[in-house]
Amino acid sequence: MDEIARLLRQQDGVVARRQLLAIDDVDRTAVTRTIRRRELVTVHAGVYVGHNGSLTWLQRAWTAVLWAGPEAALTGESALRAYDGPGRTGRDARVL
Repeated sequence: MDEIARLLRQQDGVVARRQLLAIDDVDRTAVTRTIRRRELVTVHAGVYVGHNGSLTWLQRAWTAVLWAGPEAALTGESALRAYDGPGRTGRDARVL
């Protein structure tokens, strides 16, 4: 489960089902159990977040990229905003 915590830290609290199943000691039953316990909450089919509150802009970006697939990426203003981080003034920091 340390690998899950590492993924959540690296991806701003967001993880994809395919990433979880790629971990040696995680199977479909473990993923289902984690969701049932609300340790992970479904955002999109196969994409989860480690809390049940509102998502930040960066978490929404992560969920979109992970949902779209392993070849997906942010581009243009979205990529710049993700690179700048939440402290950049003049960027929308609202949560939805």
